[in-house]
Amino acid sequence: MVERGDDLYLVTRRLFFNWRTVFGASAVAMVVAGVAVVSEAVRRHHFPHRTVFWTTR
Repeated sequence: MVERGDDLYLVTRRLFFNWRTVFGASAVAMVVAGVAVVSEAVRRHHFPHRTVFWTTR
């Protein structure tokens, strides 16, 4: 509860993320793309002799 002047406000701490909306699906896609880009950067920097797992030599 927050008191501001003579008014009282009830604040809930509940957080809800709806991934079924366009905004939510876009956010999930950006997180997945970010993880893929970071993992590729780490692979190229630390393991340059290894190929990507879906390619064969």
